Amino acid sequence: MKKLIVTLGIAALLSVQAVVAAPDPAVANKKIAASFREAFVNAEHVRWYSTDYKTYTAKFLLGESRVTAFFDVSGKLIATHRYITADQLPLNVSTNLQRRYPNQQIFCVVEYRVDDHTAYFITLENEKYWTSVKATADGELTTRQRLRKA
Repeated sequence: MKKLIVTLGIAALLSVQAVVAAPDPAVANKKIAASFREAFVNAEHVRWYSTDYKTYTAKFLLGESRVTAFFDVSGKLIATHRYITADQLPLNVSTNLQRRYPNQQIFCVVEYRVDDHTAYFITLENEKYWTSVKATADGELTTRQRLRKA
């Protein structure tokens, strides 16, 4: 009985979350939509979200990349993030990673762009640890977190 109540509670929470987070194609106003079309000409499978109606999030595919773009109410592109492969990292970043973390492999890379600034959040792994690293476009690395695998 206890398991049934817990299961129903979790199902209810997930249902509420799905309704709250459901994309609304009419969320973006005309300024935002025009700005989006100008910035991301070949975007496919676009889904819009907003929780406060002050910032708007578009999630879409651009080529093979999953991209998220953030806009303000006036249509200004605030930031983007996309998942990239290790091969797409700048050469100085990948070289510095190999030098500083020689026994770890790249698991995941997320590229963030705000205005003219780009940062890369890289998750590395080896048999014992997960390591989260922030890299700037000029190759500077900062270890953000290191977790021991279970």
